[in-house]
Amino acid sequence: MSMIKMSSDEARSKWREVIDTAVAGKHIVIERYGKPVVAIVAHPEYEQLFGQAQEVGRDETNVLREAAAVYQTAPRDWDMQSLKAELITKIKAELLAEPKWRDMILQFELGQMRQDELTHLEEEFADYEQRYPKADV
Repeated sequence: MSMIKMSSDEARSKWREVIDTAVAGKHIVIERYGKPVVAIVAHPEYEQLFGQAQEVGRDETNVLREAAAVYQTAPRDWDMQSLKAELITKIKAELLAEPKWRDMILQFELGQMRQDELTHLEEEFADYEQRYPKADV
């Protein structure tokens, strides 16, 4: 029977493949820091190795559990625009604390203000031309 070795990080990222490989009859040894810590085999082989099958949940003493990451979920009234604005404000504040980034940000904002003003003037001029067309002389 063939055996596959992989790190715990690789096993975590490829968990479905690990299960499919074990079901296909291959043994999988998972290592941490280069040392084997877990062997994964298909359930029928497990039954052959340890006798009768134990009902899941009956014997919790042999179950190893790792702490799972806890993620904060967004509230129902979550507003994407306000979240983006908050993140931009925080990032901008961090960057403004650095002198080299501060100058770049200020130059960008000045350029943006100039572009906005130019766009505004072009719109006003187009509106003016529509209201007061040139008289043919």
